[in-house]
Amino acid sequence: MLSSIELVVFFEVKLRLCEIRLAPCVRIILFLSICFFVPLIAQAQSKTDLPFQTSSSTWEGYSEFVRLAQRLKGHAQVRPVANLDYGALRPNDSLLIVHPRSILDGRSLSAFLTTGGRIAILDGFGTSGDFLKKFGIQRFPPPTDPQQQLRDNPDFALALPSTQMVAGVEQGQHAMTAGVKGIVTNHPMVLNHPDLTPIIEIPNRSGKSSVLAITSVVAGKGRLFALGDPSIFINHMLRFPGNRAFAAGLIEYLLPDSDKDASQGTLWIVTNQFEQLGAYGTSPSLLEELRSKIAHIIEATQRLKTHGLPPLLITALCGALALWLYWRHFSQDFQREPGAAQPFPSPGKFVLFQSRGTQKALALMELDGILRLALARHFTREVIDSPPRLSAALENLNLSSDDSSAIKETLSELRLRSKGLAHGAPALVSPQQIKMLHNETMRLLTLLKESNVQ
Repeated sequence: MLSSIELVVFFEVKLRLCEIRLAPCVRIILFLSICFFVPLIAQAQSKTDLPFQTSSSTWEGYSEFVRLAQRLKGHAQVRPVANLDYGALRPNDSLLIVHPRSILDGRSLSAFLTTGGRIAILDGFGTSGDFLKKFGIQRFPPPTDPQQQLRDNPDFALALPSTQMVAGVEQGQHAMTAGVKGIVTNHPMVLNHPDLTPIIEIPNRSGKSSVLAITSVVAGKGRLFALGDPSIFINHMLRFPGNRAFAAGLIEYLLPDSDKDASQGTLWIVTNQFEQLGAYGTSPSLLEELRSKIAHIIEATQRLKTHGLPPLLITALCGALALWLYWRHFSQDFQREPGAAQPFPSPGKFVLFQSRGTQKALALMELDGILRLALARHFTREVIDSPPRLSAALENLNLSSDDSSAIKETLSELRLRSKGLAHGAPALVSPQQIKMLHNETMRLLTLLKESNVQ
């Protein structure tokens, strides 16, 4: 899709090529509408087409995962939301964070864990790295030589359930991976922590394994789960039996059947860019609030560099520009320059005056316009197109009666000599007359400048 600026330029070129003349107010409204609606449409499309979006039924959406969770636990207990309100969380709730693009509120999440909450973070390249580091979890690139891979592509490595070891004795797989024989990954990141419990791992050809999912108990109550590849649960990947079985195991881990009673918790699901509201537990200290504000400023700066200005800000800037243009066009102080004259002749005019087929009287029209422009710009702010206006303008000038008469006579002579061109008749004017009128016009312009009225 074209950007707002590209569409504005496109329409402007089209209008000029088709020689379509629009009133300035209509042109402003048209361009403002483009700048307003294009970003909103682009934003709406980006929201629905974004990977991991819970409402998206595209191949990389998360709608099938949400349906699976609601089928297993009920619609009332599974709630995908656009914003995360920490104040609404209860100790028996669970939180699923998928590919976050906002800096996570580590204080609220940690407090939620210590009271018994359960958090699952599915993230390979998002912003959860700082929060995971608080628990000693780090992310690394996956092995380049996985033992098994789909379509001979190491980015689609096959992950296997980890074997649980208790006091040096093999105890089998974690309950989360019951019935899982293999999981197809999609550009994963692996995790590292020497003490936490690995859930699934990617073995390489040398016999070593890299952990893809890990879990731990926090403060004897809460549960923290981290997965380095949120793509294994997108709609397209849930067609693999192992991926689907692992998704069901994760849902059961976050909302265990043992909690099925009147006080059963809720599974909150947030993905991508979401707003974080409120705080969990006690109110944050002044220092924590300051750190949070700084983190939000850094996040907004990074988002601005990556995604540009938000649509509402673009609309506000376009509206301000449109109002300024409207005021410039219709204010009393704004006047069009009289005639075709400019303060200095352009190169194109110089070439025109030198050509053989050009009427030499055009130079007189140029001198007439320059002199009237000097008066209009600096004294009356009005186009001097009649003798009464000229007389009124000269009365306000600090000039002698002889100089005022000279200006009147020169303008009258210039207008008389070039009058025939307006009717298509050749003007009879000699080079000597042009030179004489030119010199007189330059003298009058110098006179105006020296009298400090220009």
